[in-house]
Amino acid sequence: MGGMGMIAVGVLGGPFLGTLVDTRMDKNVAREAPGIHAVVADGDVHAYGMHYKKIDQSRVKALPTEQQNQFTKIQGETKQGTLATMAILPTIMLCCYLGLIFYFKSRGGYAVQHLTLSGEQATGGIQAPVEA
Repeated sequence: MGGMGMIAVGVLGGPFLGTLVDTRMDKNVAREAPGIHAVVADGDVHAYGMHYKKIDQSRVKALPTEQQNQFTKIQGETKQGTLATMAILPTIMLCCYLGLIFYFKSRGGYAVQHLTLSGEQATGGIQAPVEA
């Protein structure tokens, strides 16, 4: 299970997170600096059910310094916002695991079960026939 989780994170998580950043970057630059967006946006991209215009980094480098600074500010805010959004899932998982820990602690925690045989039945927390 751990191996499959690592594969999912490595193979799907990274590219999905990159696509999410690119999608939000396209929308944020178009909203906050439409003039810059008109210059740097290049080509439509469809990935993971998202549609956006790719940002051409060579065009960003050709912008005047003031516009580059504005673009860099938008880019930083976009990356931080996307990371905050992606942090929701681990936060939910943390709450679920803490809930499980407290649930089992309220029931006495994990305890060793000693099984003994009595006739045809096993005792110690389970009811199952004993094979001879």
